[in-house]
Amino acid sequence: MFRRAEIANFSWLLLLGIFLYAAVVKIFEHEAFRRNLSISPLLVAPEVPVIAVGVVLIELFVAVTLIWERTKLFGIYTAFFLSITYLFYSLSIEVFFDSIPCGCGGIFNKLDAVSHIVFNIFLTILAVLALLLHRQSKNNENILPARNL
Repeated sequence: MFRRAEIANFSWLLLLGIFLYAAVVKIFEHEAFRRNLSISPLLVAPEVPVIAVGVVLIELFVAVTLIWERTKLFGIYTAFFLSITYLFYSLSIEVFFDSIPCGCGGIFNKLDAVSHIVFNIFLTILAVLALLLHRQSKNNENILPARNL
């Protein structure tokens, strides 16, 4: 049986890995990401380049905040907020508009719309789990703190 410490560590490490991976893929496939954002019915075309860069910077920011112990809780909250935002964006596209191609890049492009929404739900639940376990065991010595770099 897993201890809370192991689940807490797994949760925030998985969040770190997902946000870092998503940002790096968007950097390497930036033109495709920007092009997919430009066909989104929810975004205004002139702001797409700014939004494309902003999304990458925010994802990198979340990953960096998850590295250090003193910013980890803030990073988990930010990951939760972004997960909710991505979830509502995906749901809005799927419910109110014709489905558009995913601009996330990498392995996320392989997901269909429903799988993408399920993944966003998983990411949101993971962030909530990380928040609950981090707050409960903030002073617990069993939690491996991130290295203070």
